[in-house]
Amino acid sequence: MADGTAVGRFYEFDLASGFQRIVRLGAPAAVDPHVAPTVVAYDAYARSSGQAGDTISPWGLFSRAAEDATVVWLDRLCRVVHTINYVAQEGSEVSLHLRVHGRLLAAIAQDHGHTFRDMLDAMGVSHDIVLQLPETATYDADLAAQLIGSYRRHGFRIALQASGAALAIARIKLYEPDVMKVDVRTLSQPEQQVPELLRAAEGGTTQLVFTRIDQPRIAQTLAAQGAEYGQGYFFDLPAARLAGAAVNA
Repeated sequence: MADGTAVGRFYEFDLASGFQRIVRLGAPAAVDPHVAPTVVAYDAYARSSGQAGDTISPWGLFSRAAEDATVVWLDRLCRVVHTINYVAQEGSEVSLHLRVHGRLLAAIAQDHGHTFRDMLDAMGVSHDIVLQLPETATYDADLAAQLIGSYRRHGFRIALQASGAALAIARIKLYEPDVMKVDVRTLSQPEQQVPELLRAAEGGTTQLVFTRIDQPRIAQTLAAQGAEYGQGYFFDLPAARLAGAAVNA
C-alpha cells in the first residue's frame, strides 16, 4: 500500500495487521491512561476488509476456509503479513506475539514451525517471535508437549492461554510456557488468585500476562497484587502503527 504496510489477499478480502501493546503494570501507567507505559511486546491481530469497505472478523475469515490446506495457507499468510508490517516499524525491537490457528495444528502431522521458520529466514527476519497456541492445543498433554517442543526447536517461544487461575497454574506446571496469558474476566477472586498465579510462575521462565484489562481499577488491582505484565483496551486498541516507544523488559 501507499503507506508502506503489507496487505494480504484472501478471496475478496484484504488482510491487514493491528498491533496491541503488552506493557509493564505499575504506577503511574496502571492508573493514568495518559502516561505511556513501558512496552515489553506487541500482540498481532488480523484485520480484513472487502472491496466495498465491508469488514469481516478473523473468525469469519477462517470460517470461509473449508479445506485444511486453505486454513494452513491463510494462517501462515496472516503471520507473514503481521511480521512484515511489524519489523518495518520503529519500535519493533521487542517480541512479537502471533497466533496459530487450531486447525493448522491438526492439519500438520509433525515438525511444526519448520515452514514458518523457513519463511522468516528467507525474509531475513531474526526478531523474537512468540507463537500463541489456542487453548484447545493443551487438551491432549502428549500432543501439546510435541507441539511446544517442535516450535521451540525452530527457535520460537511459546505462549499459552487459560480461562481461569486453576487451568493457568496447571499449564504453567505441566508445560512451562514462555508466556502464560490469563483473561482477567475469568478471575472470580483476583486478590487471592493473582498471588497464586505469581507463585506458580515464580522461579521459572514463564512470563505471566493478564489480558482483557479494560478499566483502570482492574490494572490497579493487578499491580497492587504484584502482577507485572498486562494487555487490554485500557492501554490501547490494536492499530496498524505501533503505539508508543517500545522498551525492553
